[in-house]
Amino acid sequence: MKKLLIVVCLTHTLFSTDLVTRYQVDPEVKQILDDHINEVKRAFKKNGEGCIKKGKVYEFSWLPGYIIKGQAKTRIRGLEKMRSSIRKHNLDLLMVPDKRVYHIPGKPKKFTDHNYLLVIPKYHTQEGLAPFTLEQTQQIWAFVLKSGYGDFKPNNYFRVNEDQLVVIDTEWHTFASNKRFKNLARLIFDSSLVRYDEESIIFMMEHLVPYLPRHNLDSCSNRHPYRRIYSLMKSRLQEQGHHFGWDTLGFFKKYFPARV
Repeated sequence: MKKLLIVVCLTHTLFSTDLVTRYQVDPEVKQILDDHINEVKRAFKKNGEGCIKKGKVYEFSWLPGYIIKGQAKTRIRGLEKMRSSIRKHNLDLLMVPDKRVYHIPGKPKKFTDHNYLLVIPKYHTQEGLAPFTLEQTQQIWAFVLKSGYGDFKPNNYFRVNEDQLVVIDTEWHTFASNKRFKNLARLIFDSSLVRYDEESIIFMMEHLVPYLPRHNLDSCSNRHPYRRIYSLMKSRLQEQGHHFGWDTLGFFKKYFPARV
């Protein structure tokens, strides 16, 4: 057992070292960060445990075109999972962001969220793009379904051109394959549906039905998460229904007759 534990620990260490090597920030960017490291440290206020605060994003005038975030290891692990899913299922619409890790001078070399920062190029959505086509929506659906990605919403991706988008949020905990219904429903209730064409929305509604949870909503409280999901989907469809000239309530009843 002791030998097995040593092997597991060694394998984990080698894997982490490999990640640092593969995602090491470019030398030119590293030098700039080294020269301004005191300013970076001041910007990232630390909590009581000495860990970079979650959600903090910084830009500096001396590093144009980039943002800096914490939780480097957590986000790189998620990026690896995302890349693997995209390759495995041939999802050429989707791209992973070019995230790089930067070792904080004076910290241990071990790859942890405490010891490294994440350096990310700034992405922008191209203006005037047409809504997602059915083929593109099918790729997005497959990605969420197969990978368990649970936060596909407009502020977490950038459509860099007509044929490709970059999914920018790569936190490890975003992937949850045991929450398929919620992850897929989020594509409807957490998005502006005008981003999809009408055929795409019908596809999503039809393909969501097999993942409906076996809950009797009449017996659930108003605060039950599934009741809230149905309510959010219905509200979103009503908001966007006029755009397509739909009978929104009839549309919703067709797919969720017991949930209206």
